Amino acid sequence: MKNNLDYFISLSHSSQDGFRDHAEQTAINLDLYAENQHYVLSNLAFVLGAQLTHANRELDDKFLTNGDNSFDEDYTGFSPKVGLRYEFNPDIQLFTNVSRSLEPPSFGEMTAGPGISPVDEQTATTFEIGSRGRHNTLRWDAVYYHAWVEDELLSLNDALGNPLGTVNANYTIHQGVELGIEYDLLDRLLLRQIYMWNDFRFDDDPVFGDNPLAGVPEHFFRAEFVYHTPHGYYIGPNVEWAPDDWAVDHANTLFADGYAILGVKAGYRRPDGISFFVEGRNITDRKYAATTGVVVDAGGLDSRQFLPGDGRSVFMGIEWRQ
Repeated sequence: MKNNLDYFISLSHSSQDGFRDHAEQTAINLDLYAENQHYVLSNLAFVLGAQLTHANRELDDKFLTNGDNSFDEDYTGFSPKVGLRYEFNPDIQLFTNVSRSLEPPSFGEMTAGPGISPVDEQTATTFEIGSRGRHNTLRWDAVYYHAWVEDELLSLNDALGNPLGTVNANYTIHQGVELGIEYDLLDRLLLRQIYMWNDFRFDDDPVFGDNPLAGVPEHFFRAEFVYHTPHGYYIGPNVEWAPDDWAVDHANTLFADGYAILGVKAGYRRPDGISFFVEGRNITDRKYAATTGVVVDAGGLDSRQFLPGDGRSVFMGIEWRQ
């Protein structure tokens, strides 16, 4: 039997003071987490966990010319977790979990926009199943998850980019796949890949129906193929690829283009002493949006929500280890 008990407590305080604003903000986050892993068989573990969360967000508005915007909000929740882990051998595992979660809003989510946003905490029930392990020169970490989210916190802008504040969606669905694979060829060539499928959407929303949530590419892939010499030198290409367009507004009338950027990295690495690298990124000088803002409804019109990625660039670094 394995027993783990973890806890985390944080307290933060900040003061904002300006010509037209003077306020004090206090945030308290209290989390108590406990988990028990009990082996019902020699290779089958039953996992039972729980987290108790309490958070407080207090704003004391000391500049009352525009009215008193003070607030003092508490968020409390209990989040259980139950799961199983099957160990085929010491190197290969299969696992599944069902868990609850609670996310209180940040001050940015409560105060961004034209006024104070009295939002609720975000909660979710998540099912996941996955595997991790290694076999010979193959290593992997793979998981599928499906989350039923209630009161998701959505920070919004209007079509001109002006912040509208944060709102709670009714119900949303987050499901996807996270996959990481490493494979050594001939003990010299390392292929490393990361793939993510992000299917995030509204669930029968009265305004947006089942539209995909804005701001997140549905598919994302990154890979590198690196040759390592026996003397510590290495070189190889890499790629970052978002193959499909993704929505910038929740009404799904404006989209960012998918993209693919290429790079190459070379260097020298050793367990101690000096290591260095030189990396060229976006070597084809592709123009693309690395990320975007999120708009309620762009009405199919262009909007200043596209944040450009770096053009052709070179990065260098050096490291010393003892």
